[in-house]
Amino acid sequence: MQAWHGRVSTARKGETRTRDAGFTLIEIAIVLAVIGILALVTVPRYEGVVEHYRLASSAETVAASLREARQSAVEQRADVFVGLTRTGVQLLAGTDEEALSPLGADRSFQTGVYWDQAHSGGDYYHLQDIQAVAYQGIMFNWQGFVTPPPGATNESLRVVLRGGLGDSVEIRVEALTGSITVGWPLPGQG
Repeated sequence: MQAWHGRVSTARKGETRTRDAGFTLIEIAIVLAVIGILALVTVPRYEGVVEHYRLASSAETVAASLREARQSAVEQRADVFVGLTRTGVQLLAGTDEEALSPLGADRSFQTGVYWDQAHSGGDYYHLQDIQAVAYQGIMFNWQGFVTPPPGATNESLRVVLRGGLGDSVEIRVEALTGSITVGWPLPGQG
């Protein structure tokens, strides 16, 4: 019996040629090229999926804050504001729109997600908390309905969040009912 120690016999009958076992440089280059092509195809899709989940998480943060504000307004029988900044949302309470008290901690959006005020619709309150932080806000009255600011003309508010790749999600608040819905744009409208 012949021992094999890292060598593969390539000899035909009667020949004694052998070569080292392993891969040639060409084989390794082909494998690396295939891996590179796969990476080029999958990385953009992965980034899109990550952005979608970041937008979904941030939209749920806004929607949950709006629902909590509505519930708090009814329970406390007092006005509760939801203040929006470019990077987060804050619940605020008080009677003076220039000196509101924060209710809990500021809720930041996911990394790369921001409030697109230019594409959001509706009439917002101009608010300021006791630390002079400025917000654009939505107010829920003691009945749980949205109370528009004086002179408002819209029946609903749209909060548009946008990600770094340009995708967006919209949170709509109906003024008459207080209904809160999250909607994704159709492909090509994002």
